[in-house]
Amino acid sequence: MKLNKISTLFIIIYLLLDVKIYSQSSDFTQSLGQGENCNTSSHFSDSANLPFVTFFGDSLGDFVDSPIHGIIGWNNYLSALRPDIHWKTQNFAVAGYTTVSLFEDIRKCILPGNRKTFKTSNHFVFEIGGNDAAHVSPIIRIMPWKVFSYHDPFTGKNVYGVIDQLRYNVKSIIRYMRHPMLDKDVLVIGNFPGLTTSPSLGEIGSYFDGIKKLLDELYIKQQNESNFVNFLSALGTSLTSITEQSNLSQVNIGNRKFKSNTAAWYLQWQNATKDLQTVLSITLFLLQNELANVVAEENIATTGQIMDVPDGLAGNGKVRVPNRQLPTNGDFVTFLPMYHYFVYYPDCFNGACYVGNPILFRDPLPGHINALGYWVWADKLTNKITELGWHNDITPRYPNGLVWTPVNNQDLGINPPLPPPTTINVDPQPIDWVILFCILTGKCF
Repeated sequence: MKLNKISTLFIIIYLLLDVKIYSQSSDFTQSLGQGENCNTSSHFSDSANLPFVTFFGDSLGDFVDSPIHGIIGWNNYLSALRPDIHWKTQNFAVAGYTTVSLFEDIRKCILPGNRKTFKTSNHFVFEIGGNDAAHVSPIIRIMPWKVFSYHDPFTGKNVYGVIDQLRYNVKSIIRYMRHPMLDKDVLVIGNFPGLTTSPSLGEIGSYFDGIKKLLDELYIKQQNESNFVNFLSALGTSLTSITEQSNLSQVNIGNRKFKSNTAAWYLQWQNATKDLQTVLSITLFLLQNELANVVAEENIATTGQIMDVPDGLAGNGKVRVPNRQLPTNGDFVTFLPMYHYFVYYPDCFNGACYVGNPILFRDPLPGHINALGYWVWADKLTNKITELGWHNDITPRYPNGLVWTPVNNQDLGINPPLPPPTTINVDPQPIDWVILFCILTGKCF
């Protein structure tokens, strides 16, 4: 599909579109403020309509109700797709968050003093990692091998790449959410691609500026008219069908043909990644299999956990706290891949299956999708949540959605089962400069 075809599609959309904010119900949105705003008691004030999904994440989750991105919020997307379910959700996603930020929100909100008013559902959903990867993209462009782990012969130590560091951070978050004193079912959402230089469409500015202008007109039009959700439903279903028929989940990024000479390959890499969006989108592509693997591992590792925690009494006794033994339906920790639903599939067959589909994006950043993109996401999310049976598991596992408390009502802290996530570190080591010198000069000693 060339640029003129994309423009034609948007003109047709514009002519057909009657849009207005669909307003069935509002989700509970709140920034926890790194422990400064943890009181969520109001979310549980209506005992007949308790929230049963709690979202964490970065701008992708935060912008679902933004007037220029998702517009209508999770409850309305989910309700439109499954109107037979009375959806109530909590959304704690915050633009700019990293794996460290997300972990700290939860850790600080369950500290003594905060936890008595921090009420959440039985089910946590999170998407995270894009900002972690974005912060290190400049170094990755110069030293692309730092995406992966390798051995440093100078120090005799392993150097952990971006993928392995992010994998561990996500693992630490899952393990914390699954601590028996919290005992949450966890759904990890895969990352999204971004808009990048496209082999078929060209530079971002050459193909997206016109699309963005049309999108601006569409978002203005939605202020005054109707049937927004019906439009999203029709177009979103068509796009999802095209993606599934193309079997993009089986496409490998590795079929791109690079020159065999190392120096020539490196210069070609530099040329292909002039915009850091390409570096970021490729990094997130490479992360997805690792996320799927760590989720599968954690589902096994955290099923049937029993932890001994202090009972808070003078004798320093312990209380055995188990996880639930059986989920409502399915697994305790699951993964929902999203990346392949959002790529521009013609480029996949040019060896560039990391270019975002511009029809689904509001701006070039990974996951900064428009309302149609949120519809595609919500469609997959609705299917997964109902498959897991979460909509039938509304009653809080512990009273009022609070963290487990021993019978003597001691306000105990919760020690993370694993060391907390850390900021992604790609500081160049001496071996990295040697590798770079070797690539550029061919002198590898």
